[in-house]
Amino acid sequence: MQEINDIYRRGWGNYPTGVSVITTGKDENEIYGMTAIKVMYCSENPSMVLMLLGRLRQTYDNLEKYQRFGLNILAGNQSSWADFCARPADQRGWNVPDGYIFSPNGTPLIPGALVSLDCKVVAKYELKPEVLMYVGEVDLISQTDGLPMIFHRGEYLDVGYVEDV
Repeated sequence: MQEINDIYRRGWGNYPTGVSVITTGKDENEIYGMTAIKVMYCSENPSMVLMLLGRLRQTYDNLEKYQRFGLNILAGNQSSWADFCARPADQRGWNVPDGYIFSPNGTPLIPGALVSLDCKVVAKYELKPEVLMYVGEVDLISQTDGLPMIFHRGEYLDVGYVEDV
């Protein structure tokens, strides 16, 4: 079974995805952010997104407490954010790459992200005991110009630095 899991994981590693960070919390001392590649657009009217979250992630407790999250789609030059939020909390230190900004609703967002969405949880589904799917309705969105960061074969890629072939 382990061999199948390894092949499965490597196979999906060949599928490039954008890199996003889910942020939760209300003040600087309780913010949690996690890199997430399991996010997607799910409705335009009303604007809604969905994401998967493990029950053991620190982000889970904040999301349950506040019922809000930020979905930040990272720009190609934001690998420091991706690295920071991919590490376990005890390996991060206290140096947040650029600091957070807060929406009028108090949701922490990442400055310079290509897109930041401030979402309120409108539905939650248990996929299995340790994995939940959340649907968030978008209350606020901000967007900047630029190119996205891509995750492919275990590496972050800045498509802005890819040379023409």
